[in-house]
Amino acid sequence: MARFVVQHHVFDDGDEHWDLMLEVGPVLRTWSLPRPPDIVENLPMVAQQLFDHRIEYLEIEGDIGGGRGRVAIYDQGAYQWSDLPEAPLDAVNEAAFRLDGRRLRGLFHLERIPHEGKNLWRLRRLE
Repeated sequence: MARFVVQHHVFDDGDEHWDLMLEVGPVLRTWSLPRPPDIVENLPMVAQQLFDHRIEYLEIEGDIGGGRGRVAIYDQGAYQWSDLPEAPLDAVNEAAFRLDGRRLRGLFHLERIPHEGKNLWRLRRLE
């Protein structure tokens, strides 16, 4: 099983979001969430896909420098694709995965939302 981390990211001005990072090969595919993913059951949320992060981000906590605020690990553990896409993740419109963390356990679903200019997805908790 691959690893995941959810980081709570608080900026210097007080704005905050949560980053869902899934280990895919040598990088962490990353989505920015407006609230923690354990609050999404039956309430889908928009997840904006960000740039890939380095594997080291699985363990990073504290100040991130450059006026970008602080991050704290909200949860981490292992995950597994439920319907492993045959195509690279960038080429699929939906994917399901099971998280097995300390706080987050269960089946989640990502579905691409057509949008010009932003790489938006809808995250739902299925069980």
